[in-house]
Amino acid sequence: MQESVGLISYKLTNENNEEIDTVKANDGKVSFSVVLSIYNSLSFMDDFNVYLLVVNSIDDTTVLAQQAHIIRESSDDTFNVKFDINDDVPTTKDLNLRIAISNKKPGEMGITESIRVGTILNVKLPIEVS
Repeated sequence: MQESVGLISYKLTNENNEEIDTVKANDGKVSFSVVLSIYNSLSFMDDFNVYLLVVNSIDDTTVLAQQAHIIRESSDDTFNVKFDINDDVPTTKDLNLRIAISNKKPGEMGITESIRVGTILNVKLPIEVS
């Protein structure tokens, strides 16, 4: 069987764990969660990182970044990850949500390229500015 990595599903939720289609920004602050189900059967990745980036799609600058460290503790290839975001972001509609998998740690040489190559989701982040 061929080894692979990919996104099974993702959803955005609010503070009440209700699924949402749009993230509401109040005075430049957002509060939401990203819930992911990821498939990773790569045998060399028993210890890996999942990166969540909010990126300005105009100049590709990272506005917000979070990382979750995963250690494979069983033979299961499916991993569930939840990122809670409660932060200031620019009040622009030009933001993308990017999810990447890498075996590199934050600050390690080559991490930027590893995230670029390991991107499994890159979608417009639907923000409603109020």
